[in-house]
Amino acid sequence: MSNLQEISALYEKIDNHFDDLRDRFVRVGNITARDRVEKEQKINDQAYFVLAWGQLEADVNDVCQRVIESGRPQKDWRHR
Repeated sequence: MSNLQEISALYEKIDNHFDDLRDRFVRVGNITARDRVEKEQKINDQAYFVLAWGQLEADVNDVCQRVIESGRPQKDWRHR
């Protein structure tokens, strides 16, 4: 079972927090802190992508496993 919706919601919450932090550091002129937040936000983006990809891959594997276990000939895979 996929947790993609929950992962997506949490990613958005964290990403919004990074946006707020970055904007705050820009307002006060703290470029070093802004750059650090941008780097952390990029890492968060990459982590989300890998996690989301893994969830999608797990979903595809589940569907394929069910088709294989159903014993239907390959020509009938398009039917569920």
